[in-house]
Amino acid sequence: MWYGGWSFGYRIMTEVSFFLCFVMIPIIPVIRQNKLKMAFFVLMILVSCIIQLIGAFGYNNDWNGRNNVHAEVNGNQHNLWSWYDNQITFYIKHGVLQRQRLELSTN
Repeated sequence: MWYGGWSFGYRIMTEVSFFLCFVMIPIIPVIRQNKLKMAFFVLMILVSCIIQLIGAFGYNNDWNGRNNVHAEVNGNQHNLWSWYDNQITFYIKHGVLQRQRLELSTN
């Protein structure tokens, strides 16, 4: 089974993301009518931006390349959808160490 390869996030959805923005157009007036809905919408945009920043500045294939948990190995595809062992939490926990190793390797 192909799952998108070694990338940050679910790469297969990248091409569809642009078109999903158009689905939001009719929903925006409904969101703007209620302050709670608007606050939730803004919060989700902020969370999305933070996740993308984690991917842009923290991703270096370490999550994908860990021993004994490769998704390519039969039986390990469950790691792709884990709530506890996913790329976002991995790079939040290990982000500082990843940056330090990357900086040391480039010097």
